[in-house]
Amino acid sequence: MNAADGGNGYLGYSDWRLPTTLQPDPSCGSGGFNNSYNCTGSEMGHLFYRELGGIASQLFATTHNDNYDLFSNVQPNDYWSESYTSNLAWAFNFMGGSQNPNGNIKSNTYPVWAVRSGDSALEAPVVPVPGALWLLGSALGVLGLARRRSL
Repeated sequence: MNAADGGNGYLGYSDWRLPTTLQPDPSCGSGGFNNSYNCTGSEMGHLFYRELGGIASQLFATTHNDNYDLFSNVQPNDYWSESYTSNLAWAFNFMGGSQNPNGNIKSNTYPVWAVRSGDSALEAPVVPVPGALWLLGSALGVLGLARRRSL
């Protein structure tokens, strides 16, 4: 994270950060506090389940959708997420989709999937431009007919 955030940063950006983990996360479907599955309130959970088609407790390398091919070097490990306490950090496991607070993650080397604000589908829903243009065109057409009738 220090390398990506220093100087010119990485890919021309210097505002990289660790993914957020919503707690409590009402989306968690199974497991307890220490090993939760189906959590889509965290950025890593949203990526795993919603964007990449991962399935809880199934090997991610073989169970995913076509968006998985957009990434390379996805590790079947815990990824470090934001800090939970001074001793714990959130971990999201890309082998089977679990998240938990992990004490080992701060003392061991685990992969980091750095993110930037604005890149997450959780932050800002995207309006498809063709649909938005069609709606605008429809509205202008209705206004044009109403104006033509009044003349």
